[in-house]
Amino acid sequence: MFLRTPLKPDQKKAAKFTCSRFGALVSYGTGTGKGYIQIVTSLYLIKHDKVDKFIFVCTKSGGVEIVSEFEKHTNVIPVFLSSKEDFITFMDGEEKVAVFEYNAFERMVLISDPSKSSKRKKMLDKLAMSRLFTYIKQQRVGVCFDEVHKLMKPSSRTTKFFRYLRKSFKFRFGFTATPIMSDLYNIFNIVEMLSPGKLGTWKEFTDNYMVRFQLEYVQKGKNGKPIFIDGEPKMVKRWEVSRYKNLDDLSEQLEEVMIRYFPEGEVTYINHKVELEEDLRKEYILAARGVLESADEDEKKSHSARIIDLQRIVDSSLNKQNAFLKVVKEHLDQGLLVYGAFYDTIDILKRILDVEGIEHKEITGRVSSREERREIRDWFIEDPKKKVLLLSTAGGQSLNLQATPHLIFYNIPFGIGYYIQILGRVVREFSLFDAFFIHSIVTLDSIDIYKYNYIYMHRVDFERVVKNTLEEKTKRRFQGFNAYLLKELRKSLLWK
Repeated sequence: MFLRTPLKPDQKKAAKFTCSRFGALVSYGTGTGKGYIQIVTSLYLIKHDKVDKFIFVCTKSGGVEIVSEFEKHTNVIPVFLSSKEDFITFMDGEEKVAVFEYNAFERMVLISDPSKSSKRKKMLDKLAMSRLFTYIKQQRVGVCFDEVHKLMKPSSRTTKFFRYLRKSFKFRFGFTATPIMSDLYNIFNIVEMLSPGKLGTWKEFTDNYMVRFQLEYVQKGKNGKPIFIDGEPKMVKRWEVSRYKNLDDLSEQLEEVMIRYFPEGEVTYINHKVELEEDLRKEYILAARGVLESADEDEKKSHSARIIDLQRIVDSSLNKQNAFLKVVKEHLDQGLLVYGAFYDTIDILKRILDVEGIEHKEITGRVSSREERREIRDWFIEDPKKKVLLLSTAGGQSLNLQATPHLIFYNIPFGIGYYIQILGRVVREFSLFDAFFIHSIVTLDSIDIYKYNYIYMHRVDFERVVKNTLEEKTKRRFQGFNAYLLKELRKSLLWK
């Protein structure tokens, strides 16, 4: 085992940090070389006989990147594992490094969803988990969770799965570029996964670092209507956080288990504004009114689903499509990444590019093959000139696409975290470029401009969150993304 590429100073700092701990969280910005840090950590532990095996748990795209990084920097090629047989062969064989997708690791063991299975299946699942725990613990195994923010929710099946197994791994590392520091709930759950007990129990943690109050409200059903029992509304209570406290003390504790680095970058945000055509404007107004109406006519359709329908109307605008094509033609010589939230949006963009004879490919949830994703990624980064790569939220995670400085948001994601993830495909420390250009195709007086304004209004807080800064203000301001859209829709329809 040897390394072909020397570590950059911040990579070396992170590698020393992880190699000296049994559990650690590396929160480094996109494009800072996290993949290489993971590789160095795994090979160091193997070389110094601290582990017998090392497993990377990744997303589908993340697995492609990890293998590419191994090929680029070392003479080690990890094996992909997708079944129980693969796992046993790896554990009993001579191979040292393996890559597992999150869901594949879970499917390997569980017979069915424990929440829906019979009592016997639940028992068999529990027995299988117990055997796996013992099997892993008998061998010295290290694990690295790429995109560890996927394990923030303790109620999710995947998180429960790895929480059960965590102590069977001798070393546990988590890597993420997604900001987590604005929400202590996320911090606790991730640190508890990697270094159990480090921050105490949940009660001790909340008592030490949160100022909370109890809120009473009327419980609503799936249709959004209040629930009544014997003619009286059903009241429920929950704890809310007003602010954080004792953050200096928390920062000291986190320094023992967490290392952070978010570099500055020269990013230019360009807003390309268009008007909605008159016929679509009428359709849009009708649909917007439908969003604000009660769910009586269609109880199964939520506000969120109706808002998505609004976005689809805007995306079908010829004015917006022409603006998109104009930006593509202006920067095609350097190649472009283009984000679209939905498959039908991606299909619209593909038709536009086909008509113009512009070479393009997509990495979305429809591209399920690991090998195909890698081929498409290599097709773009090896020579991006005159090419367009289309991305969806599912396709854009963990990919290193730093061969172009241009990214187009044909529509803006419904969430800050997704926006950051897509942004990170281009804005990377080791990019071939010093400056980056983020284009947004924005339709005026529509859901486009509301989302754009939301991000712009909170740009200072947004930058604080992106840089993972601990502050007493909580993350609540970012939880009302849809609430803000509904408020703006109401305002826009007052005189229509």
